[in-house]
Amino acid sequence: QYSVLSKEMINAYKKTNYEVFTEQPFTLNIDIFSERLSLIYKENSVETACFITAYNPFSEKLTLEDNKAFQEKLLQNIIHSGNQFFEGIGVDPKGEWEGEPSFLILGISKEEAIEKGKQFKQNALVWCNKNCIPQLILLR
Repeated sequence: QYSVLSKEMINAYKKTNYEVFTEQPFTLNIDIFSERLSLIYKENSVETACFITAYNPFSEKLTLEDNKAFQEKLLQNIIHSGNQFFEGIGVDPKGEWEGEPSFLILGISKEEAIEKGKQFKQNALVWCNKNCIPQLILLR
């Protein structure tokens, strides 16, 4: 699929560790089956999830205050939608960029996930369907 994002940026997203803060924290990695996610699906009777942040819209580095304000809006949006969710953080394994606080939203449709990603001006999000293999979805 065509994207305005650079190959470097797309590769950075693919290499990111998407850490989820459940009772036993775990990490999602693009294109790698997550045993832990499958258990969370069973525990919560869902078959989908999306890992998303509102930090740094379109990869423009914002102040911490602005990022926190956007993240709070996303949190209120998720609470309003009624979906179960966990907090998390997207972390660069090389430590070249700061981690971005995120949410793993359970039981969300792919369409809703993409809509949220676009609403919060994100370049990409992580989509997980019932096969529990996280996929990178480019939004631009």
